[in-house]
Amino acid sequence: MTTRLFSVPRFVKWVFPEQIWSFEKQGGAYLTFDDGPHPELTPWLLDYLKSENIVATFFLLGEHVEKYPHLVEAICAAGHDIGNHGHKHLRFGEVTDEEYFENYRKGQHFQTINYFRPPYGKIDCSMAKRIGETSKLAMWSWLSYDFDLEVPGAVIVNKLEKQLRKGDILVFHENEHTANRLETLLPRVVEVIRKKGFAFKTFPK
Repeated sequence: MTTRLFSVPRFVKWVFPEQIWSFEKQGGAYLTFDDGPHPELTPWLLDYLKSENIVATFFLLGEHVEKYPHLVEAICAAGHDIGNHGHKHLRFGEVTDEEYFENYRKGQHFQTINYFRPPYGKIDCSMAKRIGETSKLAMWSWLSYDFDLEVPGAVIVNKLEKQLRKGDILVFHENEHTANRLETLLPRVVEVIRKKGFAFKTFPK
């Protein structure tokens, strides 16, 4: 049994209204993938999403974009959106504010939508306000813990079945921790979302 918080409490939206936590008014479900592109996982992911006629939003790291530009082109060609996750996966508070902001700014050149997702979801009000002058801050309402091998896939799916709400933004990852896991987990997640009757959507422009 896990004590991890999958679903973000509703009061968080009221405490941090400048950050986007969900799209209740628009409805649907919003699949998002952080940390990519990944040389093995991204091609599979694109093939799977195409086979299921699903659109998604990718929050990419600039350093990976530079390594795998062909995968960025493939994401765009498939009709998905790309947001900014920074150039490197820096945790706010572990570098100076100027280094953090420069890392954000450096990630602005490859995105197709003007949304920034802070790595680890960590950012203070001052930096949120500064970045918010040029980008929308994209958080999430449901975290999958796909990266945490101590959380069984069955637990993740069970939590989603109980907690999924209209307009939820769901977070998954493209990295070394999920490369051998997402192929079995994601189809089960998609099944839950469809059983709930939610359409798959991308972020409002």
